[in-house]
Amino acid sequence: MSAVPTRVVLDYLLHHGYLATAAALADDTQGTIDVPRMDATASDRVRQRAAIYRSIEQGQIERAYALCQSHFPTVLADDTPSTSTPPASSTVTYTLDPSLLSLNMQLQQLVEYLRSLYTCEDADDEPLETAVRWADTLRTRIDALPPDAHAAYATELEQLMGLFAYRCLDDVPETLAPALHLSRRSALAQQVNSAILQAEGTLPTSLLSRVTRQAACTWDHLHDRAVVIPRDHPSVALIGPTRCTSVADGVIPPPLDWLTQPSSMAFDRP
Repeated sequence: MSAVPTRVVLDYLLHHGYLATAAALADDTQGTIDVPRMDATASDRVRQRAAIYRSIEQGQIERAYALCQSHFPTVLADDTPSTSTPPASSTVTYTLDPSLLSLNMQLQQLVEYLRSLYTCEDADDEPLETAVRWADTLRTRIDALPPDAHAAYATELEQLMGLFAYRCLDDVPETLAPALHLSRRSALAQQVNSAILQAEGTLPTSLLSRVTRQAACTWDHLHDRAVVIPRDHPSVALIGPTRCTSVADGVIPPPLDWLTQPSSMAFDRP
């Protein structure tokens, strides 16, 4: 593997906390490319970040919150945002703002608590009353948010409270089911991971993610301007010639949405 792909892979592994795999790859490439070595402190920080990531993915939000407060105390904050308008990137689904990220964690903790109540059996009302009190506490905090953030988070809380009406997971309607998707855990884990990296003075996105975005932007530009690509270009083989528009001097790439189509990455077969 050449230097650039190796560095992209190493960055991705460290970004997501795969320290052992990254170390093994670094050992394999010693002498072929210059790979910076991490000291014990840096390695510990990666392990701590990975532990937080895995805890969130496993639904252990309280543990993840405690680990954040212990190892990366500036990442989460219980106060309201210091600005009247939240950062442009701050939404219910993505934010690096410490106070909004803390609120996202608490909302997910409520989701995990509600998930634990879905036993499909008759039960007393005490656990549900606990959830209602929890939601009331969150509502008070949401009411203190700036207007732009308040609208989004108030809607989010109302949707979660719709889950209170059900005791069995199978009874939850499709309109509310997304609140229980495990993808919420992954999205939150990525947010917290990015916030930690930013707090540590590192870019919050992986090199692979940035390269992918640049490639997507370039691809859209090529398609929109009908730029002709030679038929023997490697990208044509990846996409499949039949997806491209054939012209005299080569092919014009298809729009980027070909990636979302079924079997989009399958090579064309003769």
